[in-house]
Amino acid sequence: MIQPPDFTPLLQQIDLDEQLLSELESAAIAAAERAGAYVAGKFGGVLTVEEKDDATRSLVSDADRESQRIIAELIAERFPDHQVLGEEDPPATEPPAPDFVWAVDPIDGTTNFVNALPTYVVSIAALYRGSPVAAALYLPWPNEAGRVLFHARTGGGAWMGDERIYVKGPLSGSTPQHGRVTMIPIGLTRMFTVGRELGRSLGEPRVTGSLCYDLLMVASGRAQALIGSPAAAWDYAGGMLMVKEAGGNVVVSDVAETGGFLPTWSAFTTFDTAYDETPATMKRLRAWRRPVIVGAPEIVGFLASNIQPGRRSLLDRIRRSLLGERHG
Repeated sequence: MIQPPDFTPLLQQIDLDEQLLSELESAAIAAAERAGAYVAGKFGGVLTVEEKDDATRSLVSDADRESQRIIAELIAERFPDHQVLGEEDPPATEPPAPDFVWAVDPIDGTTNFVNALPTYVVSIAALYRGSPVAAALYLPWPNEAGRVLFHARTGGGAWMGDERIYVKGPLSGSTPQHGRVTMIPIGLTRMFTVGRELGRSLGEPRVTGSLCYDLLMVASGRAQALIGSPAAAWDYAGGMLMVKEAGGNVVVSDVAETGGFLPTWSAFTTFDTAYDETPATMKRLRAWRRPVIVGAPEIVGFLASNIQPGRRSLLDRIRRSLLGERHG
């Protein structure tokens, strides 16, 4: 077996005032609760649904757009100097990038939502110069309230409501445990080169249709790991912070100069290593797409040693589709 690599540190060191971090987390919670309540009220009802005008043809509903508007409005009230990086209705011209940008997925799992499947998430994360520092995520849940709110801030731990949560590793060794869930993308072996040893030790594969949901299942110990396909900053930001604060590791595939993905993994630090206060930074944040592995540190090391984003041509097609490059 290949020796698992060391992927620490998980995130760049963030030197922010604790009061500011608390205020960011509080705003994320308030926005997630407000938008989540709205989205829950639309669940199972009449929706206006469209296909996006890009190669993905993914669905967007009026609930997605209104949820993002609610979130952006609250953030503007509390932090007028911040910007919102939202999935829906990108601006024709990107603004300059301030130190704080909020990565917002107003409904992650829209296809589930419009088909009345209760596996979706409202995800909100504050990024400081590209690195997640506070987050809140709302999702339906089979409890008395009918929903639960996950939240975290840098150095403050990960929380599911009032309960602190942690990733859960294997009982022994570093391989994914048989009988425990591993979140994977559809078409795993078409997208990645999977080592023989991993083929015998993947755990119980599951697909939910919401990356945010998958990340929260890992952060709360319900799933042991996630192998994530290339997706956007708003898909990953909040859940990445939750996993990190729950004691997990987050690794991403590096991008080659040609735009493809290298068959190596490195610790996630930021969504943009060349951060400056220009519109170009906002464009790079919006364009970010990487494969990701998250989970307990020992499992992430094993997975990264036994899986590579090696099917370059397919991953490049996915990346181009997600960026809408076929439509110019």
